[in-house]
Amino acid sequence: QMLRLNAAMRNVEDVPQTVRPFTLRAATGEYVIPALDELKRFKVIVSTCSTSGYLASRGSLPGWFTHVFIDEAAQALEPEALIPASVLEPGGLLVLAGDHHQLGPIVRSPAAVKYGLDVSLMERVVQRLTPEHSRVFTLRTTYRAHPSILKLYNETVYAGTLLCASPPRSYDMLSWPGCSVDSEG
Repeated sequence: QMLRLNAAMRNVEDVPQTVRPFTLRAATGEYVIPALDELKRFKVIVSTCSTSGYLASRGSLPGWFTHVFIDEAAQALEPEALIPASVLEPGGLLVLAGDHHQLGPIVRSPAAVKYGLDVSLMERVVQRLTPEHSRVFTLRTTYRAHPSILKLYNETVYAGTLLCASPPRSYDMLSWPGCSVDSEG
């Protein structure tokens, strides 16, 4: 009931073996974009923002998805994020997951920067929400950072609101297999 939608020109070898059972390929081996009737058989369709544009080419617009989740939305260019958002049915739920305080979209065009495309859709939405209308949920506990690294960005970006729950084994390199540090080194 799940489909991993791939661009037709994607190299099959670039797709992990564990994901391949959820893809559709032609007899010749290349990925295919199914017809709308076949797409509607799936309860979940996973794709990149750009590849979700194939859904429009199959006549699925206006939207028929009840839920659209965009992971790492703070890194997506606004036009990219609008592609999957466009297949959302009226009244559907759009979830923008990510952290606009971290990596943003990479924009190399001065003209695009001039017109504000260096700001992600996620950041633009968060900037315009008022506290009484906010549906922004901030995860305050980190499990992946060394306390000294967390301290730096916690104080400079997050006003000291983050908590470090990382167990020492997650950042203590001495406990990593094959890693040794000695005084001779």
